[in-house]
Amino acid sequence: MARQNNHSRELTEFFLLSFLIAWAVWIPILLGLLPAALVPFGFLGPIVAATTLTARNSGKAGLKSLYAGLLRFKVSWVWYIAILTPAAITTVTHLVFSFFFGFESFIGLDKIVISYLVIAVFLILEEVGWRGYALPRLLNGHSALKASLILGVVWAVWHFPFWSIIPIAGAPEPFFLFYITGTMGAVCMAVVLTWIYKNTGRSIALATLCHASFNATVGAITFDKSVAIYHNLILVVVAVLVAVLLVAIFGGKDLRRSRSGDDLDMVGAAN
Repeated sequence: MARQNNHSRELTEFFLLSFLIAWAVWIPILLGLLPAALVPFGFLGPIVAATTLTARNSGKAGLKSLYAGLLRFKVSWVWYIAILTPAAITTVTHLVFSFFFGFESFIGLDKIVISYLVIAVFLILEEVGWRGYALPRLLNGHSALKASLILGVVWAVWHFPFWSIIPIAGAPEPFFLFYITGTMGAVCMAVVLTWIYKNTGRSIALATLCHASFNATVGAITFDKSVAIYHNLILVVVAVLVAVLLVAIFGGKDLRRSRSGDDLDMVGAAN
């Protein structure tokens, strides 16, 4: 019980610090008090919060454990295909969307690959925090599904000021619909990332590559922004179907078929 309370306190501190750092940058930008060029600094929130709290609570051993997940690449080749699940989600979304509205242009595979590599490096700033620090603590008291749902909602709300800074140009009102679809999409993506994380030996590296496969492809095919809400609705439907399928196949408790390895005690190893 004491250990679980300790994890709850650490999670609360992590979420508050992650929000504080990010929103201290994004909200002033949204209000016109800071230049938009500073937007990337908001993404430092999760990694700074995770690193600071781990150093305080666990010292060098904790930091070594936290960042070890970035070096876990030795997994079955099947999981290197699986990390492209978000890319498959966005591809299917675009295909369905094009059936009704048509594409404007396709940016090209070469640009997608370059974007993927750049975004993957950048997303380390998020994933060390969300999957490296927060997810293990949520799993130590919740099922994989519940942990994903909690983290997905928090993750989405954290993005709200950022989504407001860079709204979809020409998108119809009410804009609040994009917060709803964005939150639902983040929750489904959290399920996918938990699935990857738990089946790859708690690899932050593979979770980051999986996350990047969404970000690099979601804007790969441009479309008429005036009907963007329909694109987002289709994306959410496809993402929900994938998340439900993963839970149906692997089970909501662990999101994995076998339990080789110790997932629930992973935080203890760092403390």
